[in-house]
Amino acid sequence: MSRNEDKIGMLVSMGFDEGRSNVALANTNGNLDAAVNLLLFESDNNNNNGNSATSTANTSNPVPAAVQAAATVWNTTSHNNNKVVQASFNQYSLLNGRSACTCIALNMASQFLSMIENYATVEQLVTTSFLESNLRSGVDLYNNRNLKSNVEHLSVEEVLTEFSSTSFNVVLKGGVRQGILTNNNCATSSSFTEILTACRDGGTGKMNEWMGFVITKPPETICVCVPPKIQQLQQQQQFIVIDSHPRPQFQLTNCYAKFVPTMNDLIVILHEIFPFVNLQVSGGGGGGGGGEIMNVMYNSFDVYPLQRKKQEQEQQQQNC
Repeated sequence: MSRNEDKIGMLVSMGFDEGRSNVALANTNGNLDAAVNLLLFESDNNNNNGNSATSTANTSNPVPAAVQAAATVWNTTSHNNNKVVQASFNQYSLLNGRSACTCIALNMASQFLSMIENYATVEQLVTTSFLESNLRSGVDLYNNRNLKSNVEHLSVEEVLTEFSSTSFNVVLKGGVRQGILTNNNCATSSSFTEILTACRDGGTGKMNEWMGFVITKPPETICVCVPPKIQQLQQQQQFIVIDSHPRPQFQLTNCYAKFVPTMNDLIVILHEIFPFVNLQVSGGGGGGGGGEIMNVMYNSFDVYPLQRKKQEQEQQQQNC
């Protein structure tokens, strides 16, 4: 069985139609998570269409029960009130870019943290040219990786190990934080809310410095930039999501940066990008253990807190 057939089988097991699954995978260059996002978005649009023809179609091919919780998250319109800067292309537009999102996110975080202190506001730094330049250089890094490995999607640890001393002006603060999405997005110790807040408010970073977070929910990785708490209160600095993937739920087809005023707004957007998906579908037989394990695996994510590398740290690395 081919890799694409495996992915179609996974989508069908989640309740999606086989034909639509095949089309979604073709439109996303075989990216499983992006295909799920596209199918959810299409289902949500069909549900919001009031004409009788669509209503009939929805009755014969309704939104899969296994993803109802995720689909409801996508109905939010909060992103429409926030400023967005968009590039003229996305990672899929570039050679080998479809698997380069970890390199891109790390590069975006490194460049942002290195440069932000020279700008009065984030809007002055994060422009279309900033996104396009760092998107290209992130893909270039991916293309220059060690080709001895057969792994297509690199982890943050793998990228930092291979390129850290020469390409990234950031250090990992406190190690990776592992979390899991829940169907009600409650603030547990492993939620986006608790992990990002704990890191920002004194857990791993310095409260007077910007922090970058590279967030991975396989196979996708994005970058989040969070202002120091004191500066955010005094200067009303914005929180930023930088994402190299197209996001149909935002009507965005290219790499983009989204600016939001609060941590709560940031968390809402993260749940829109990475919605909880319930894979414990009924009728599978053989007990519920497998479905529960798949649920945990599919809804797990990793958060890598980053801060700017200091001059003394750079000098030590050069002397090694």
